[in-house]
Amino acid sequence: MTGSPRPITTVRIGLHSLTLEQPDIIVSRANGGFSEPEMMALLMTVAEWVGMHGRLFWIADISRIGPICPEARRATAGIGKRTGISGCAIFGGSFQQRLITTLTVTAAKLLRTQELAPITYVPTEADARLWVSDLRNRLDLELHRASA
Repeated sequence: MTGSPRPITTVRIGLHSLTLEQPDIIVSRANGGFSEPEMMALLMTVAEWVGMHGRLFWIADISRIGPICPEARRATAGIGKRTGISGCAIFGGSFQQRLITTLTVTAAKLLRTQELAPITYVPTEADARLWVSDLRNRLDLELHRASA
């Protein structure tokens, strides 16, 4: 990847931020706990961006995340159902935060009949961006092979 990411827009949701970057990346940065209205606003913004831009990849910084109320956790179960999210790389966070996120993702997988987009945990933002780049390249190659 050359150069630095080019933000298109950033939205503040409470203390959290959500940035859409060129060419196809959403970066969320949690800062404290999530209420249900904050989570719903985040998910609605993501859905709007996917509708405008098509395929997107999500990089989530959970290094400063706080408690997530049960209603907000339930709302996140639908993340994998969102068409257009082609993969999610999560970085930062304590062992407990990663465990809660893993349990939420596992519950979503159990409730789904369709396969969820790939989700991975990596140590740093640079690792997350590298994972997204690799996944993008793999998906583009699959698309190219399917259309050939």
